[in-house]
Formats: sequence, structure tokens, C-alpha cells
Amino acid sequence: MKKTLSTLLLTATLTAASLSTPALAGDKLPAQLTVAGTELKQIGDGTRKKLFIKLYNAAFYGEDKDFTADKPMAIQLEITSGLIDSKKLSSATADGFDAVTNGDTSAIDDKIKQLLDALSAPVNEGDILDFSYSDNNVAVSQNGKLLTTIEGKDFKNVFFSIWLGEQGIDEDLREDMLDL
Repeated sequence: MKKTLSTLLLTATLTAASLSTPALAGDKLPAQLTVAGTELKQIGDGTRKKLFIKLYNAAFYGEDKDFTADKPMAIQLEITSGLIDSKKLSSATADGFDAVTNGDTSAIDDKIKQLLDALSAPVNEGDILDFSYSDNNVAVSQNGKLLTTIEGKDFKNVFFSIWLGEQGIDEDLREDMLDL
């Protein structure tokens, strides 16, 4: 009886450990990107998780770690969970804007609405979302298809802060994406 209980406990422990061990981020995310003719290197990548579930891999691309600069840069997300759909993605993005602005999004509300409208397209496991900034515009693409372009460095700074800012959604992910 003790041996059966011990075996069951060991099996449960190993199963839980394998569920919590993240795969390497960036399964489909490249080491470099070209945005507006500028070669960008991957600064860092990480995995967004809730409990033991990998939701998406994320990578930040730029010439350096300064995500507030007015130069080409990008964030890519690789959806790794079927639990993410367009409604949850839009809701989490809206929550991210609230977090990084302390709830005051009034200066960019129209731009946030434009982004959330674009993110209403169906989202599936394996999809790649690309948020590229150049020439004062954020281009939002899904699987290589342009969904919208949103004007403004002010918008980009707040939007990228969701992942890269000190008040962003996940400190571990921020550190991974900025290679801190």
C-alpha cells in the first residue's frame, strides 16, 4: 500500500513538474526582423504564462533596449494556447493599457479602439501577431496580413509598455524580452 501510494505521489509530482516546465520561447519567432528597411535583432524573448499554461511566446526586436525611442522596432507574439481567442486577447490588451496608464487612457482612447477592433479577428493557436513601429506608425499584422496601422509614437510607447514597461503585465516576461 505504501509503495502504491509512493508511486502515485511520484507520478503526480513528475506530471506537475513537466506541466510547469516552460518550453523555450520563440518556437516560431525569428532571431531578426526587417522593419522599414532596418534589420532589427531580437533583444530578448519570453513566455507569458498563467498558472501552468503557456499562453504565448513574445519577442522584442530593436537596435537596442530603448523601446521609447523614435526608431524602428517590433514586438511579436506567437499564440501557444487554444485558450486565447480574440475576445480574451482584446480584454487582456485593454487591461494592459489600464495598468500602464493607471487607468487614464483618455489621450489615446481612439487609437486603443482602433487596435481592439483589429484584434477582433479570429485568433488561433500558432498565429503570429506582429506589432511593428516605424515612421510614427504601429503596423498591426496577423500571420503576415496587415490588420491596421495606428499613428503616433505616444501610442507606441504606451502599447509597448504593456510588455516592456515597469508597470507592465508580467515582470518576468519584461525581463526576458529586454534581456535584463
